[in-house]
Amino acid sequence: MGNGLTGTASNSFYFWNGSSWVLKSNTSGSSYSKTHAMGYDGTNLIVTSGSTTYSASKKYNGTAWSTFGSSYIYNGVYNSIATNGTTMYSLRNGLYTNFYLKTSTTWSVKTSPTTTDPNTPMAIGYHGATLYALIGGSKFMSFNGTTWTDLSANAPNTGSTTLRRIAMTTHNGTLYSLVARDGGYTFWSFNGTSWTSLTAPTSTFRSDVSIMSDGTDIYALMGNGTSTEFIKWDGTTWVSLTPPTTTMGASVAISLGPLAICNGTSASGTATSPTYMVGTKMRHMHFLIVVEIMLL
Repeated sequence: MGNGLTGTASNSFYFWNGSSWVLKSNTSGSSYSKTHAMGYDGTNLIVTSGSTTYSASKKYNGTAWSTFGSSYIYNGVYNSIATNGTTMYSLRNGLYTNFYLKTSTTWSVKTSPTTTDPNTPMAIGYHGATLYALIGGSKFMSFNGTTWTDLSANAPNTGSTTLRRIAMTTHNGTLYSLVARDGGYTFWSFNGTSWTSLTAPTSTFRSDVSIMSDGTDIYALMGNGTSTEFIKWDGTTWVSLTPPTTTMGASVAISLGPLAICNGTSASGTATSPTYMVGTKMRHMHFLIVVEIMLL
């Protein structure tokens, strides 16, 4: 996960049924699963996991896991996935910075954002039709599908203490970022031109963080290395929710997921109507989580 942890990774996979977390299955992940990122492509849940050496990619169709693309491709100590509903990108940062476009069968290498410090937390997310990257807390860039533009003069001032994690999500077309540092969290919204500081959560769980939107609220899952905290932002304040019952929390990820495990009835599911509405809003609130513990 990029904070000096070593050992064997054990992955667990949960879904949220609207009131509690349900343990679904193991991700069948590789020994390289030190960190995670998740995204939903409209059909499958895509999970990337990485270490200082390699990264792997899996997909989940609501029933079973399978390898997506190349089994092991470049390192990914820090992983981030962003999608606008039709296009999905993956940014992986470690010894090198690697950027990929998801195709129907694999990850296609794209031009990576320029950074002088690859081994640093980063995240990508959409505002409108434009993809943005926040790297290291001060490097801010936009991507037009071909080239990156440096917008660091407009980067948010996230603080000066040690940076732990950066998370991004798109909420009703607007980009939001939650940044974890040793000194605490900062929370931001981006209007396409400038960042605005918002009320940040007071959580001390800062080993890892992942956020997502269901079109109504923004949800955040935080880990402290041994357990997790689950909260939501209702547009004004952060509200505590029930976290999964687990002793894991070294690496966490949260995302929308496929219909088969998001129908509000069972893991296999029989619902015939779509779970997802236009954009990111869902008819029912259901979430997925991958948590990880490092066995030192």
